[in-house]
Amino acid sequence: MPRQARIDVVGMYYHVISRGIERRKIFKDKYDRLEFIKRLEKSLQETHCACYAWVLMDKHFHLLVRPLKDPLSKVMRKLMSGYVGYFNARHKRVGSLFQNRYKSILCQKDTYFKELIRYIHLNPVRAGIVRIPSELANYPWSGHSYLLGKRENTWQTTGEVLCYFGSKKKASINRYLEFIKDGWYIGYRKDLVGGGLLRSAGGMSGIIELRKQKITWLSDSRILGDGDFVSDVLKEAGEDEDLKTKLESKHDEKSLTNCVCDHFKIKKEDLFSGRRFRIISLPKGVFIFLASEYLSMTYEKIGDLLRISAVAAMRFRNRGEEYIKINGNFLIS
Repeated sequence: MPRQARIDVVGMYYHVISRGIERRKIFKDKYDRLEFIKRLEKSLQETHCACYAWVLMDKHFHLLVRPLKDPLSKVMRKLMSGYVGYFNARHKRVGSLFQNRYKSILCQKDTYFKELIRYIHLNPVRAGIVRIPSELANYPWSGHSYLLGKRENTWQTTGEVLCYFGSKKKASINRYLEFIKDGWYIGYRKDLVGGGLLRSAGGMSGIIELRKQKITWLSDSRILGDGDFVSDVLKEAGEDEDLKTKLESKHDEKSLTNCVCDHFKIKKEDLFSGRRFRIISLPKGVFIFLASEYLSMTYEKIGDLLRISAVAAMRFRNRGEEYIKINGNFLIS
């Protein structure tokens, strides 16, 4: 089944995430990290791509980048294929290093630029590698210390970032540090690691508010931004219609049920039985993901349909989302 094509528009801002296959390490020591950074620098410079934030963890990495000449796909291909060859040779292994394709979310700058920089640079603190935000300046494998002027490189764009916090460098750095500290108190932001209506609207409360005001947003699982931004991006990318609109025009709760049951060759009564047999858990997860992401159904309503709790529905959803990412969206003909 075909995967949904990426949106690859030069000049846009992308949050890129890639993880190790089977949750394995992609960086085993400082030499791996240094090699990755060297290849990142070369890839960015050769493709004329700006990098505003980055972090290397043991099992994954994050980037906030803006391709200025070549498409993002070229940037990532040069970076990842070369690093995989290096890693396999050095550690005497064969096969894939990264889990599936890298994930790229096209983001609306005005709303998410600062938030993504904070989210990316706080990764080591959230993971417990760095104890508190004030100690993050000593972590060498992220862009945070470079923004503070503690370290230097030739490829990270720091001036544009600091301009968001003030016109004078010292004052802007202090405001940036306060911004990072505030982000730690706010906690994990799930809405910053994907697109679609639910995340772009700021969660279910945002969707409810849009409905109260009778506002309809275009949305796309590949884009994090409001309806006007999504519309503009899709036009720029040459896509005349967003994914959510396509699905809503063809599918409702009943047709979604039929599609999922036909795809997995199961009976409707099994899908709605409330049982948690392994053979049923994946179809449930896929149904929940598609219903919540594209039909804007609440977890409470989905839980009532499937005879499970709203909390259980949220757990099942993650498995369904992973399946769709790997195998493609079978609702699209």
